[in-house]
Formats: sequence, C-alpha cells, structure tokens
Amino acid sequence: MQGTAELIGTAWDTWLMSRVQRDIGRPAGPDLGAAVDSVAKRLLVEDLSNGLGQRATSAEPGPSAA
Repeated sequence: MQGTAELIGTAWDTWLMSRVQRDIGRPAGPDLGAAVDSVAKRLLVEDLSNGLGQRATSAEPGPSAA
C-alpha cells in the first residue's frame, strides 16, 4: 500500500506543479512550491480515504500462470 500511496502522491504533486507553472508562466517559488506540495498531500489523503489505493492495488497485474 505504501508504494501505491507514494505513486499517487507523486502523480498529484507532479500534475499540480505543472499546472501551476503553466498558469504563472514560470517555475513556482519555494513558498508556492510548498503550498502545492501541501495540496497534493491533501489530495492523496482524499484519494486513499475514498479507496483509490485499494482499487489501484487490486488492478495491478498478478503473477502470470505459466
């Protein structure tokens, strides 16, 4: 589950930071970057609370039968 949470958190952080950079036309400063990180973590908690982590884990391919 930790790997899934990390993957979802990184995806939110990357997506949100790219949107902010696009909207302001330059890389975010340290204060804005910290705010984006905080929002991304809140989105991660919301996703995990809604069961996204469990759905993502169950969707991972299992070992193939040979």
